[in-house]
Amino acid sequence: MTPVHIDRFNPQRRKTGRNFYWHAYCSLNRQNNEKEGGTLMITENSYPELRIPKALVSIVCHARNGEQTTGEVFLDLIANPTSQHILNYFNSDSLYFPLRTSDSKRPVLVAKNSLIRVDIVGFLSQLMKEPSAPFLIRTSAVLEIETIGTLQGEFLIDSPVEQSRVLDTLNRSRQFIPLSIDGVYSLVNTRYLYKVREA
Repeated sequence: MTPVHIDRFNPQRRKTGRNFYWHAYCSLNRQNNEKEGGTLMITENSYPELRIPKALVSIVCHARNGEQTTGEVFLDLIANPTSQHILNYFNSDSLYFPLRTSDSKRPVLVAKNSLIRVDIVGFLSQLMKEPSAPFLIRTSAVLEIETIGTLQGEFLIDSPVEQSRVLDTLNRSRQFIPLSIDGVYSLVNTRYLYKVREA
């Protein structure tokens, strides 16, 4: 295995094969290596406490071409992701995200712009237990979406009353907005949403 040299003031983790390396500038006083700034190699098996914790979230991706893909996404350092964590993940500036699927040894890289809708499996019941749940404003609407036609669902609006209209939500939203569709917590890509009729 090839050792890696790093700066402890900018810790990073890299993956090479099955080994994780923690980069840190260090002083090593070992036989045959008594010098400042030595190279420290740490493997996943040797130092499991250096792994970055991940939360796995099961999702179903609905692509613009009609393809559906089920898998899991990884959220860093979050033991129990909330709806806001998940929303922030999909509305981040990253154009792609890794998706772990059962039929691939390595994660598949998915373009966010290719997705019309993302279902967060089994999450709606958890959302209802969040502290903000009693203040959610649920507004029924029919959505007309490019390539797939219409969807009926409820907007899940977590905003002050004076900014709780569907229009307000659409105008200040980023790429994905949360809805309840057929009892599933879903994120709809507003890029493909061209008309909304409130019920």
